[in-house]
Amino acid sequence: FKSRTAVLVYSILMIFSLTEKLFLQIYDKKQTIISLPIKKIFLFLIIFLIVSSVFILYKPKSELCFNEKCIEIEIMQSPEERALGLMYRQKISEDQGMLFIFDQPLKVNFWMKNVQFSIDMIFIDETNTIVHIEKNVPPCHKDPCPTYSSISEVKYVVEVVSGFCDKFNVNTNQTLELI
Repeated sequence: FKSRTAVLVYSILMIFSLTEKLFLQIYDKKQTIISLPIKKIFLFLIIFLIVSSVFILYKPKSELCFNEKCIEIEIMQSPEERALGLMYRQKISEDQGMLFIFDQPLKVNFWMKNVQFSIDMIFIDETNTIVHIEKNVPPCHKDPCPTYSSISEVKYVVEVVSGFCDKFNVNTNQTLELI
């Protein structure tokens, strides 16, 4: 999150700086004031670049609530995002999680290859009801890695830090609220 914000701020500053330089070059070459239509075009381009960079670099924040505990979730919706998951991350806090969204309900299998810490996996059906939980799933350091499967078709899987489900009393048959 912090690096995305830094990139966003840097991009906005660079766009502003380049635009200022462009205005100065046009002014110097023509030795006249830039006409109003050209100013409007440049202003539109600046706004367009800033807005597009915000949409490209900034993922919307979402929250998922379990009983009285809400966490900020990172949404993994594309096949590439789902395949990467929590791989290569050093840790997550108990206020964070990852939500895997599938196009349609299906039986899914997860593994822990290249994940550095233990997690709880929460399998959720299309009615937002928890149907299965795998607790304290350890990382896998040797092939073949074991897989962890949903017991029925699910639409979502949430990965949270190990011990989360016990600490916040998350159990099967609970319905969740996505904010």
